[in-house]
Amino acid sequence: MNKVIKYVIFAALFLMALWFSFYTEPLSVRKEREALKQYKPEQLVEHYWMTGLSDLEANALEVGNFITALQNDSQALRENSGRVLGIGSNVCYVLKGEADDISFADNEFHFTLHGIEFTIPAKYIFGNTARDACGWFNIDDFQNTMDFNAVSACMNQRIKDLVIGDKVQHAAEYTKCRFCGSIEVKPDAKSVEELTLYPYILELQ
Repeated sequence: MNKVIKYVIFAALFLMALWFSFYTEPLSVRKEREALKQYKPEQLVEHYWMTGLSDLEANALEVGNFITALQNDSQALRENSGRVLGIGSNVCYVLKGEADDISFADNEFHFTLHGIEFTIPAKYIFGNTARDACGWFNIDDFQNTMDFNAVSACMNQRIKDLVIGDKVQHAAEYTKCRFCGSIEVKPDAKSVEELTLYPYILELQ
């Protein structure tokens, strides 16, 4: 009986090895990947913004769920939903939610949700949080760090021009918001009191 089991296991392993040795990706996928390598940073951001935004929102963490997971098992949260550029770097997440009682001061939108004070910068948007949290870009796909960093600049500019846009002009009129955006926390964080949010989607009313 033991020999039969061994033969079955060996046969299964052989078939798996044979399958993976002949596995090929769809031609359309390969062509798209190769074409994207030729895109300029602005074109890459445009492409993924148009094709990946709905999935990004669908897979984003609700703020309440994020807080609970961070407190209960931050390591599992990081492994399942976080993105880290390098060892020791902050962990980036994509959050979504709805908030009331928003305010605007010092070129920033402010609101409190689940005990966290959120800030959305409307004028000065810097850093790599929006790029790193979305998971659209892999540093290994870029020929140099200059192009990789240029993607961040393009993402931040798009957020400022299109997501924030002219909302600043009517900021005093808004009382509620729906958002999907990127945040980052320290690797060992178990709780947070304040977060800066860089929105991919921001609907104000």
